[in-house]
Amino acid sequence: MEKIKAEEIVKATGGKLLKGDPQTAVTGISIDTRTLSEGMAFFALKGEKTDGHAFLNDAARAGSAALIIEKEDILLSDFSCPDSTAIIKVDNTEQALQELAAWYLSLFDIRKIGITGSTGKTSTKEMLFYILIKPFEIKAITTIL
Repeated sequence: MEKIKAEEIVKATGGKLLKGDPQTAVTGISIDTRTLSEGMAFFALKGEKTDGHAFLNDAARAGSAALIIEKEDILLSDFSCPDSTAIIKVDNTEQALQELAAWYLSLFDIRKIGITGSTGKTSTKEMLFYILIKPFEIKAITTIL
C-alpha cells in the first residue's frame, strides 16, 4: 500500500480527527491486531462475537498510526495511546473501511477484479493470477479484505 495521511482517511470516510496529527503517515490497514504492524491504521469493526473497540489498547501497543473508531466513549475508559496516534471517529467503521478502500482504489488507473462469497475466494484469486499473469503481464495481486 502507498502511504496515506490521517487527514486523507478523515476526508475519505467523512470522519472527524479527535486526536493526533493529521499528517500522520499510514502504511497499511488492519482489522485484526494480530496482523497489525507499526504504522498501520486499525479499524475497530464490530462483529457478531467480538467488538474491535475492545482491542484498541493492543492496537496502540502494536504501534498503530491511526485508530478508526465509532464508539467515542471508549476513550474515557482505561484506554491509552501515544500522542502521535491519530484517532478518527466515524459513524460506522465497516462503512468507513469500504469508503476508504473505494477512495484508495480511485487513485490508481488499474483494472480491478472483485471476488466475493463465503468460500473459495483465496483459491479463486490464486487461479486467476496464474490464468492472467502472461496475457496481462501481471506482477502481483493485492488482497483487500
